[in-house]
Amino acid sequence: MSRVKDLLAGTGYWLGWKAICHLPESWVSWAFSTATGIAWRRQGHGVQVLEGNLLRVLGRGTSGQELRAVSRAGMRSYGRYWMEVFRLPAISKERILRDMQINTYADEALNDVAAKYAAGNGFKQVDGQLVWEGRCMKAALKEASTSQ
Repeated sequence: MSRVKDLLAGTGYWLGWKAICHLPESWVSWAFSTATGIAWRRQGHGVQVLEGNLLRVLGRGTSGQELRAVSRAGMRSYGRYWMEVFRLPAISKERILRDMQINTYADEALNDVAAKYAAGNGFKQVDGQLVWEGRCMKAALKEASTSQ
């Protein structure tokens, strides 16, 4: 059964990379928003894990309504992230540079990585958002170096 699941997942990713770039962005946005909304309402295993993790961060005094609001926002963000990942080949460098926002979290994270690297310490960071931010920063750095 695992082989079938792997084949289906691989086919899904392949279709995502090939098809989503060619569809109108508004259609893709609607589809991802709808899919993440359905997943959130169904309260499947992934959403339950997300809410358990959020509860640890938000604290035990968090009401169910507050937790649901934060988990819904998290699911929307997750859906938007995957939409952008699949659409990345169709997003122009100009749009990436225009829409990119540098925030203190990114600055702090980069400073931390740079300090660890300079000190010769190894580190492992697995974060999809950091991959996206890294691609944006790479585009911005390349643009800055070629425009000087």
